[in-house]
Formats: sequence, C-alpha cells, structure tokens
Amino acid sequence: MDNAPFQDRMQRIEELIAAIQEHGNPVVRASAVEIVRALLDVHRTGLANILEKIPGAALAELVADELVSRLLLLHGLHPVDLETRVRQALDQVRPLLARHGASVEMIDASHDAVRLRVGGGQDAHDLLERAILDRAPDILRIEIIDADAAVSTLLSLPVVREG
Repeated sequence: MDNAPFQDRMQRIEELIAAIQEHGNPVVRASAVEIVRALLDVHRTGLANILEKIPGAALAELVADELVSRLLLLHGLHPVDLETRVRQALDQVRPLLARHGASVEMIDASHDAVRLRVGGGQDAHDLLERAILDRAPDILRIEIIDADAAVSTLLSLPVVREG
C-alpha cells in the first residue's frame, strides 16, 4: 500500500492544527480544539466497537498493517502493550546485532522512554532506534546505557519523526 497520500493528509492536518493554535481569537481556538476532540472521541468509540467484533487472528493481521497500527495507537486502542511491542522489535533485530558482535537488553519501557543496555559498539544505535520506532512510534525517547564502558554512560536519543 502506498503511504504517501496518507502521509500528505497527516502533514496537512498538522499544518491546520498549527494554524488554529496561532489564531488570535481564543474562542475560535477553543472551538477548533473541541471539534477535534469530539471527532477523535467518536472515532475512538467506533473503532473500539469494531475491535470487539474482530476475531483474534484477524485482529493480529490488521495490527500488522502499519497504518492500522498507528491509527490504533493514536486512539489508545492498540491491543499489544508498549513493552511487548518493544520486546518484539528487539527480538527481531537481535540476530543482526549478534552478527555484528553487539547485544541489547531492555531495562524498562514506558511512553516517556525506552531504556536499553547495549554492548558491542555504536553501530547498533541507529538499527535499534529504527526497529523500536517501527513497533512503538508512541515513545518519546530512547536511552542507551553503554554496557562496554568502564564507567556507565547514558546516551539519550530524542525521537525524531520524519514528515
């Protein structure tokens, strides 16, 4: 599926929200925010009703679709919790890390930060960030503790989202 039209619409929505936030009239801003919240609530309720009726195997197939997964995350309805999604990402990337002599251990995961202990070099950082963000785009930061350093050091990678 071509995600470009979807990404274009999302970009336009972000532009419109920014324009509304800059509007000088507080009544207009408040009304626009209320409209967006009401629409999101309606969509969330409808999606929740749909999800209740979808059998497990079909739901797993739907969640595997990136757009569906992100839509469910937006509405707080993703059936797979954050920690599990991060573990899945790490399990997926571990064989590649091992081929490069690197290792990773998850210390903890929350929406504020995913904390990892990484051994085997800096090359793993980009790979880990991409893998985690593919499964858990709802996190704000990835913190990496260098397991090889004589003194424990923390590298904090703020999540930068494209487009």
